[in-house]
Amino acid sequence: MPKNLPKISIVTPSYNQAAYIEETILSIIHQDYPNLEYIIVDGGSTDGSVEIIKKYEQYLKYWISEPDQGQADAINKGLKHCTGDIFNWINSDDYLDPYALFTIANAYDPTLDNNVVGNVRNFYEDSGLSEIFINRDIDLKGIFTHDDGGRYHQPGLWFSLKKLKQFEPFSLKYQNGFDHFHYIGYILKYPEVVYTHQVLVNFRFHNASKTVSQVPRFIIDQINYLQERINLIDDEVIASYFNSLRTHTIKQYKINRVAHLPISKTKRIIMLIKSFKDVDDKLTYRFILGAIKKVLKH
Repeated sequence: MPKNLPKISIVTPSYNQAAYIEETILSIIHQDYPNLEYIIVDGGSTDGSVEIIKKYEQYLKYWISEPDQGQADAINKGLKHCTGDIFNWINSDDYLDPYALFTIANAYDPTLDNNVVGNVRNFYEDSGLSEIFINRDIDLKGIFTHDDGGRYHQPGLWFSLKKLKQFEPFSLKYQNGFDHFHYIGYILKYPEVVYTHQVLVNFRFHNASKTVSQVPRFIIDQINYLQERINLIDDEVIASYFNSLRTHTIKQYKINRVAHLPISKTKRIIMLIKSFKDVDDKLTYRFILGAIKKVLKH
């Protein structure tokens, strides 16, 4: 182990996650990483979460439980107490893989003050299935190249804390997908990335999670966000990229609406198959295939 390990700051935003938060906390403190500051920002839970947090307060730099304006607000609150070199937030229904923090530290170069990117294991609580999501192409080309596409999954991108604090706060306007929108602007400004091929975080899919229950809202927020950014950008090339991404996102929204129409499964699948004739990029093609699989599954 290097003698001077970088300080890693982690914030866990939480609200009424007593079923999961202890697993999250233990996965972080059991890393035995010697230069860690850990902060929990609870939104005023009433389900026993606070009692669980109190069990581990000796391991926390700071914690609070009070009403907030959602996940982005909680992360912004936590950031005010962070003083490390590297930062990420770990949601209270996810957990770190063993040795993840040492892996992150090994990939961080203080002379570059780089972001660190690793992989994420998605696991599905209802089925017991899991898959490895490989974060890649975390750059300008990756964000806007639709035929291959940059692949970004929040828990796998660990920020330079100094650069993150120099950037804008997480937006309270877009509660769904605020992390993805923030990443787009941040990585355009601070593109220094070092990749590790290790799994860093386990990301839980369950019926109550926003990722599962609010997919249409995610897509609508992204359309609105991209339009807002287009109106603010002076650079014609970047504005063109944002407009292209917005056009693609609108396609996703239309496909998602078809997949959730209140008609028979057979009719939805036929409509999705017919939509292939208008596809002119590989990413939309894959999105339609994914929608068909979901319809068949449910």
